[in-house]
Amino acid sequence: MGNKAVLGSEDRGVFNAILEGAAANPKIGVIANRFPWQTRMAMVKLLSLAKQDKLPIRLLTGSCPESFYDDTLIAQIRDCTQAGCPFVRVLVWQENSKGISPSLAALAEANEIELRVSGTNKFADKIPHFLLVGDRAFRQEAAHPPFNRNVVFTETEPSVPARIDFDDQATAKTLAEMFDAVWSK
Repeated sequence: MGNKAVLGSEDRGVFNAILEGAAANPKIGVIANRFPWQTRMAMVKLLSLAKQDKLPIRLLTGSCPESFYDDTLIAQIRDCTQAGCPFVRVLVWQENSKGISPSLAALAEANEIELRVSGTNKFADKIPHFLLVGDRAFRQEAAHPPFNRNVVFTETEPSVPARIDFDDQATAKTLAEMFDAVWSK
């Protein structure tokens, strides 16, 4: 029997067990991932941690298409604000608000989250997208070219290398400082 190098979407239970184990034992290390189905599972776990421990949430992303930021994910974000997380800040790195999930925009309009658009695409291929909760847990993508508005998210596409870490205070601090510097402008 050969070794399987990559978890496929049929391995959701295995990936979930890895996430649960890393969240319960943060010193385990980094979890590599790249597929949208893994991204969603990681976001759910990180949002659950934020909700449980009432942690601030910083999300720096490119476009926020409805195909990914659907009502289920939006409900989990809303649960964090209702649970008492100090803030949920979403920074979308693009020129304008076109293509942002209407459900995500509605959360901002209802003052349940804070949402800002950078107003520029400058350095969009160099800015790492990430979800940071608290001061040590995050999912961070490798820098990549921005997706166009017509991208369709599937279980496996677009594939973007990323890492999940539940105990990297140094990187989390760098991400928070970068985010906060842009947010304050």
